[in-house]
Amino acid sequence: MQNYTKCSFSCLAALVICLVMTATAPAQSFLENLTAGFDQSSAEKAYESGDFETAFREFLKSAKNGDSYSQFMAANMYAQGEGTAENYPEAVYWFRQSAAQGYVPALYSIGILEMLGEGTAPDLSGAARHIKAAAENEHAPAMYSLGLLYAFGMGVEKNRAESVRWFRLAKANGYPVDPLLFSDLDAMLAKYDAQFLPPPQRVSARNQVRVIQERLEFEGYDPGPVDGLMGKKTANAIRQIQTDYGIKATGRIDDSLLYIFRLLDLARE
Repeated sequence: MQNYTKCSFSCLAALVICLVMTATAPAQSFLENLTAGFDQSSAEKAYESGDFETAFREFLKSAKNGDSYSQFMAANMYAQGEGTAENYPEAVYWFRQSAAQGYVPALYSIGILEMLGEGTAPDLSGAARHIKAAAENEHAPAMYSLGLLYAFGMGVEKNRAESVRWFRLAKANGYPVDPLLFSDLDAMLAKYDAQFLPPPQRVSARNQVRVIQERLEFEGYDPGPVDGLMGKKTANAIRQIQTDYGIKATGRIDDSLLYIFRLLDLARE
């Protein structure tokens, strides 16, 4: 049975938020006036030296004045608890502010948070919109994530050809993509299932229900006691996660539930 321990956001950030921070902030004169007195190199040096309190203070000051890069950095520091207390709502707020200005890493970051339901309610249509915007700006992790959304039909209409196209673009831009995603999605999912759920002939149905209950808890849903019994609370938790991710709410352990878990796991890679 797999053990799930909800990792801190700093773990997720390392996996899905801090991959690319290369887009340049808009160089409009009005922003330059608003951010007068902000020394970006000083804030960067403070961050790189581990003086997170100084870096956070400077980034937040500039973020409030409208600088998209500083908004992204303030969000990232809120998310990781660097120089300030960890604060998901504030992280989401500043990622959104930065994304609204078209800052590509922020577009990707808020899309991933919406996909994972981290610091905000799950919103696959919003996730697809933000991730697609980043992917169209040649952001390789966004290309990969968009391929997943097309593969599973979550937030967008299921489209295998579009899925493969974005996987190929992600690979061409240096992102590692499992070769099975190009040729045989079913084999890729079977490979995943072999890791996630033990074969039925080797484990009791009760143990499989227990695995699902553990996973629901990990994702922030209350299945009731983790006892391997398919009770009302477990069924309600399944219905809730299915509803949140735009899937028909069956309340049963079926392919639609596993699709959600697959998507979330692949997005966290």
